[in-house]
Amino acid sequence: MPKSTHHALRIVIYLCAVVLIALNPLSAVATSLAAPNTTDASFSEATVSGVADECEEDALIGVLQNEASSTDDKSKALQTLAGIADDRAIEAMLGYALGMDDLEASVSCFIKISKAITQQGREAMTERLISQLSQKTDQRFIIQALGCIKGSKAFNALLPFLQDTDWEIQYATVCALRMLGNNQAAAPLTALLDNEASMQHFEFKRDLIQALGEVGDAGSVDALIKMLKSVKKSGDTSCVAFIAAALGSLGSDSAIKPMIEMLPYAGNDGRNAISRACATIGGNATVDTLIAAFKKTDSLWVSNIISPLVDINSDYVVQALSKALKSNNTNMRKWAAKTLYLYTSNYRSKAAAEVLLERLKKKDVLVVAAAFLFFIDQGVEGSESVLCKALNKYGDVSMAVIFLNSHNDALEIEATRWAYKNGFVVKETERYGSAGGWGGSPIQ
Repeated sequence: MPKSTHHALRIVIYLCAVVLIALNPLSAVATSLAAPNTTDASFSEATVSGVADECEEDALIGVLQNEASSTDDKSKALQTLAGIADDRAIEAMLGYALGMDDLEASVSCFIKISKAITQQGREAMTERLISQLSQKTDQRFIIQALGCIKGSKAFNALLPFLQDTDWEIQYATVCALRMLGNNQAAAPLTALLDNEASMQHFEFKRDLIQALGEVGDAGSVDALIKMLKSVKKSGDTSCVAFIAAALGSLGSDSAIKPMIEMLPYAGNDGRNAISRACATIGGNATVDTLIAAFKKTDSLWVSNIISPLVDINSDYVVQALSKALKSNNTNMRKWAAKTLYLYTSNYRSKAAAEVLLERLKKKDVLVVAAAFLFFIDQGVEGSESVLCKALNKYGDVSMAVIFLNSHNDALEIEATRWAYKNGFVVKETERYGSAGGWGGSPIQ
């Protein structure tokens, strides 16, 4: 076949593809070009395939550039171009994602690209982004894009921007380094905690703390503990929950005691986060520190110490609580008994039940009062007298009401006496209290 004829056929094929693209860009993406029926070996399948690939890429780029394309179509085109990742595809993707008005939307695009892009394309896109970092107009977009794409050269390119005088550039860099997940960022990120100007911005402070929770080191733990302690003086509890979560993720035993000491000043969200962090760190050292804290713990936040002990759920916790029941400290014995009750209630722990029943035999009125629900559930014959003593010495309204609804005559009579003695009137109402009443939930 003459070269001019060959050239003409290629033009016809290309024009057909362009017509398909114009009619429906996405349908063109799915359309394959059949090789012409010819015996001319010079018109190879490779040539046709190359034209088809070129047409597909044109169609995909057209979808991104066409304002009328739907969001879903653009998303599919973006992911397919990421799989191609040649120079034209990279240029088109960068133009689209960096051209957005909204930073969050731009980041979302780059995350989609990152999931589909080849490693070679990842490095090529990273190189292209680094070359554009000197631009001031969309630096934040480029910085966060580098974090999303995760090329090997991104980390070193991003580090200098932590020293930028613009807190928003610093903030974008913090977010990007967090996405990279490189632990070498721990020291420079930790140093930013001392940047008073940037730390005045809540979102900067919050995301920096969260980043340290993911890439921090021992130095970060010390800095976060120092920051946590400053809350007592400043009264600003807005980031206590984030600090506790970060310390929990870093998993250092050294954070347990400072977190517990902050419970009175942490606010509800902070206290709950401290509980979760203690449970996350776990370990015997954590258990010992938590139980030791029972000595000086106010009833207002004791649940924030009991909760992680229950969540840790280990034999060591039961053993340590058993020792705590023998303490001379009233608070420690009381809270330890309540925690052991929760082990029997939540986990049906025979070991915890045996410890409590041993204290019943010793007629430990304080322990019986603290875990009275357990003893009602067990319904141990002859234990009523100790329970009645517990009500009279340590009881309150809620305990008396449970006694009145216990389905045990001795407890009901004693609760009625307690009520009249303390100025209450007993009314007949629907029974409630311990689920099964006396002996309703024994642990065998």
